[in-house]
Amino acid sequence: MSKETQSELLAWQDELNWSTTEKYVAMLAEQNLLLRVENVDIDVKQLVHRRFTCDGHCCVQWNQKRAVIDRSCCSRYSIPVTSRDRRAIRERMDKIRPFLPTDHALQDPDASPFECDDEYGWDLVHNDQPNACQFSIYRDNKRLCALHYAALELGESPFEYKPIACSMGPLAIDDYSNSDGQRRILLTAYCADTADLFDSAEEEPFSCLIEHPADAPPLYQAERGTLELAFGEGWYKKLDRAAATLITEE
Repeated sequence: MSKETQSELLAWQDELNWSTTEKYVAMLAEQNLLLRVENVDIDVKQLVHRRFTCDGHCCVQWNQKRAVIDRSCCSRYSIPVTSRDRRAIRERMDKIRPFLPTDHALQDPDASPFECDDEYGWDLVHNDQPNACQFSIYRDNKRLCALHYAALELGESPFEYKPIACSMGPLAIDDYSNSDGQRRILLTAYCADTADLFDSAEEEPFSCLIEHPADAPPLYQAERGTLELAFGEGWYKKLDRAAATLITEE
């Protein structure tokens, strides 16, 4: 066997053993649906072509002014929280409580919004009805996040109040090593197309991902604040310049 043939066999074997994420990135590249900005691989279909707006009206069913069914991400996901997330919320609970209903369980200073899961991690507690995160509040036929709402009302950054997972949604990241051994980040969205990449992803799409106003912006523009916090303003400008050409071509 020649060295050239042997090299091809090893490359073939290596590609068969790629991670699911690396295979997904390769598929995007073949379909011209991949943008690379520094060490981040951007899923064009999800971040640029997908239009998005977070609308608290479309994910909740109401009986007059009472929320009876919540199908939002705040209900359908168990949100994992890190030590950073728990510390951020605990330190701000005195600021958050005034924005919760007066009979809310977390009005008790001894009540915890966190619970330990079966793998010794931590999740945000869900209430019994309508089975949503305890920080979900319902006003004017709209679902709101009390953490986000409190931050805005107090003139502070929601990113400092909320778990990182909540700030990112519906954005999703996955880090992987490519065939050259470089560590890279895939930036995409939690949706049916990417369900195989994430154990907790929903195969049934959220309303906000399929129903939106005609003038809704691309997902990356709707989530500009989060992306700038995560990757920097300079990085976002590079993404915006690269994506602008693709939007023009649509």
